[in-house]
Amino acid sequence: MSSEEITRAHYDDLEFDDDLALLDDVPFTGIVYANYPDGKPEVEFNYVEGLRSGIQKLWYSNGQLEMEWQAVRGQGSDWSREWAEDGTLIRETKDR
Repeated sequence: MSSEEITRAHYDDLEFDDDLALLDDVPFTGIVYANYPDGKPEVEFNYVEGLRSGIQKLWYSNGQLEMEWQAVRGQGSDWSREWAEDGTLIRETKDR
């Protein structure tokens, strides 16, 4: 695997020690995902050294993006966006 390839792991394959995500007892770096039974995305979380870092996304079961936000070393940051099931933007937060 080249250094540019991103590791993907299903949410159920990870273990969690408080907020630390572990794969085979090692802090996970890459993308954690889960899908609805029909295959549509449910969650996509980015992790660095076991902590959520980067863009985090949740989807409604109809495939519409529900929420996205930035995480920094396991903590929320100053921006997020949230949509209704019909795709209407209902909230956007930018605190800087």
